[in-house]
Amino acid sequence: MGCLFAALLAGGLSACGSSATPDSDRLLPDFARQEKTVDRLQVYGAGTVPRVTLEKKDAVWRVAERAGWPADAGKVDRYLFALTQARRVEEKTDNPALYARLGVDPIASADAQGVELHLAGPSLSIPRLIIGRDRAAPVGTYVRFSDQARSWQTDRLLGAARDPRDWLDHLIVDRPLARIAAVEIAPVGGRRFRLVHDFDRFVVEGGPPATGDVHQADALASLLDQLQLDDVARDDAGGTLDRELRYVGIDGVDVTVQAWRRQGRVWIRLRADVDETRAAAWSTQAGAVGETAEQLRQRVAAWQARWSGYVFLLPAPTASVLMLGREQLLAPAP
Repeated sequence: MGCLFAALLAGGLSACGSSATPDSDRLLPDFARQEKTVDRLQVYGAGTVPRVTLEKKDAVWRVAERAGWPADAGKVDRYLFALTQARRVEEKTDNPALYARLGVDPIASADAQGVELHLAGPSLSIPRLIIGRDRAAPVGTYVRFSDQARSWQTDRLLGAARDPRDWLDHLIVDRPLARIAAVEIAPVGGRRFRLVHDFDRFVVEGGPPATGDVHQADALASLLDQLQLDDVARDDAGGTLDRELRYVGIDGVDVTVQAWRRQGRVWIRLRADVDETRAAAWSTQAGAVGETAEQLRQRVAAWQARWSGYVFLLPAPTASVLMLGREQLLAPAP
């Protein structure tokens, strides 16, 4: 138990031994002092095909394969930290005929099992590392430097995701439900309707009283609360809109969501605006502990800068809520 607790405090999973391992056994002995200089991380798959390219610009990690959308900075930092801490705990084969068993065969092969990690940065000199299979017990990963014959087992899980989506910052926006006054829904070719706040829940404005599944309306009204993406792409201005939703904020901040279907999935683009009259009223009402109208404008500007030029693929459960129709919201709960 004490060993596990110490491992957690160290910031990652590692095999626990009875005594410290010399620094000479670190997988990358000099990397701890060079970690902060890394500004490019690349993952290559079989056939030396580039799968993931992460680039750090103006202190922000971005995913090149996704038009420069921000990467999950915490995930990148944790991965680099794991590399600084990883140690070689056991020698493995240097026989090329056995590499495939560990997933450390040359990445140039079309049948290569692992990935090859390339790190770059000012004055950084790190050998290219082939990362093979993970091992559950004892915890570790099989690795081999591409220019060396000997393979190793490490004491850390070093598997590098080869899907760009796994490196993305999945948060699109976080707009608390408490800031939403109403939602205006305009289905293309359909009847426009609004959701409004009624005591402790949202309801369809003008709908029959005491009908509908309250959770459905609340779910649609809270869509922007921790809204997550499944994927992201450059906005080519394509797609025929299915609906537009406007989330009207009590603080004067309004968010418009345009949605359309493509190959059975729902994509969206977003835009934010400030209603100056409502923003000023909110600022006055909130007083010294609240946000000023200028702070609200700055938030909207930051959102616009983040969203500009991108469209977002929604996870299926989120998309199903976004596309709910008026009749569905008024239907009795099952």
